[in-house]
Amino acid sequence: NMKPHPEPLLAAINAAGASPETTIIVGDGLPDVHGAQAVGARCVAVDFGYTDADTLLEQGAWKKIADYAQLLPLLNSIT
Repeated sequence: NMKPHPEPLLAAINAAGASPETTIIVGDGLPDVHGAQAVGARCVAVDFGYTDADTLLEQGAWKKIADYAQLLPLLNSIT
């Protein structure tokens, strides 16, 4: 199965020894957002991919970044 089906995402999350609640999926398309929603993870939309990041936010992405350099500070801000 392919995104947004939860199976490949759950397999990756389990292989990493993580849980959906502690997982951040970084994506540039609706399948990424919908896949994250399907497994109960958060999605960070990138503003330099296939789909406009504001559209991804409207569809349920948690946050957006304009550059990968913004990812680590965003992750460090999670309490």
